[in-house]
Amino acid sequence: MLVVAAPAEAAPPWSAPVAIPVSQLPPRVEANELDQAGLLPHLSAGKFLAAPQLVWWRGGEDSRTLVALNGTQTLRVRTSRSAVASSRYAVSRVLTLDARIVDRANLERKQLGYRIGDARLERLGSVREIGGPRSIRWAPQLAVNEDGAAIAAWHHIVRGRSDEIQVAWRPAGGSFSAIRTIATTGIDDESIVGVGIDTGGRAVVAYSRNGRLAVRAIHVKTGWMSAEASVAPPAGQRRPTEIVVGTGEPGNVVVAWRAYPVTEGPTGHVDAAAAIIPVGSNRPRAAVSLAEGNLVGYPRGPIAATVDATGRPIVAWTVPATPGVSVPTVRIADQSGAWGAPQVLDASGSIGSLVRVGEGAAVSWLRESPGGEGHGDPLGVFASVTGPDGRFGPAELIDDVSAANRFDGLQPPGLGPSVTGGLLAVYADLNNGPGGSARVSSR
Repeated sequence: MLVVAAPAEAAPPWSAPVAIPVSQLPPRVEANELDQAGLLPHLSAGKFLAAPQLVWWRGGEDSRTLVALNGTQTLRVRTSRSAVASSRYAVSRVLTLDARIVDRANLERKQLGYRIGDARLERLGSVREIGGPRSIRWAPQLAVNEDGAAIAAWHHIVRGRSDEIQVAWRPAGGSFSAIRTIATTGIDDESIVGVGIDTGGRAVVAYSRNGRLAVRAIHVKTGWMSAEASVAPPAGQRRPTEIVVGTGEPGNVVVAWRAYPVTEGPTGHVDAAAAIIPVGSNRPRAAVSLAEGNLVGYPRGPIAATVDATGRPIVAWTVPATPGVSVPTVRIADQSGAWGAPQVLDASGSIGSLVRVGEGAAVSWLRESPGGEGHGDPLGVFASVTGPDGRFGPAELIDDVSAANRFDGLQPPGLGPSVTGGLLAVYADLNNGPGGSARVSSR
């Protein structure tokens, strides 16, 4: 049974959008990639929500654009050719994970490393290498908590046999560990790794192995690692493809995924599922089907997961509905792990991001007209926050003005915390020709 959100829209509490002065805009969000979250702007604000906040997104030629913001004011913009992910932490620090190409001819070997810089992006710091050069499938994944403890994970390509899953971790205030290989056989190459880390420094790494979701927990302060635990997809569903991990305070963890055949894009039958790792355990419970259906086009936007401050797991994703229509949807479990009914956020659209805010959570999406590829013309970017009852409230308009006013216009927004305890939304307005902008709005 679906729970349909009220169609009414709240009075816009969002500020007027402000253009971010950058030369490279966030990329178009379209599902020709497995890591849909990697196409969105990523926002982080550190331990005490002190300015500046950090925003980063993928730019041209796989570079990264990093922006320091004071609310909606741009303080500094930098571009990195080696960074693959970055996060703000503590009071004034930024951690950047690097993957510098050192040998293009030999399975494009990369040298991993990290840098510790300042939150104003005046300097990114010197590179500290992690292990030796290696070939990596997809982009390495990084999760950082507010204290600076971190987990990085990736597929290591081994010629002639299965990929490996490798990890390295960092305790708060310390250095990254040596690289640890945690799985060597049966790795499903056409899937990404999911990572998350809670405020206590417990990291969770999730990957697809022999058609099952596999997880390991790591305490980054001590290096203790649990044995691998796995769970089968719900009956009749495909193996996990796009995997995300949602964490918060020490307690429940939720691992969510979509599963689809990987061709030019994820076409055909699309499944979505989730498994909760309960408090005090390192083993996921049986996977629960979130949705499944035949999709004419592509599921634009990521599947996203978090755990709010009260311990409720939340998942947001775009559900294939009728041909040409996909609807942004959320589903919330209670603290004991019992899932409520799906809640539809809009009549048609694509999920942007899902983040914790206060005691609850906030979700963003792009409203779209129905279209022949599962999405149509953009009609505006929206957000919703949970109320005291734990349900998401009415849609809040962030922006519906596009220079393109067509398929290539507004994109699903990234969300993150603001220095006032509210929210920032960063998104792109794209155009085939000259023009377009990256924009930021606050709540």
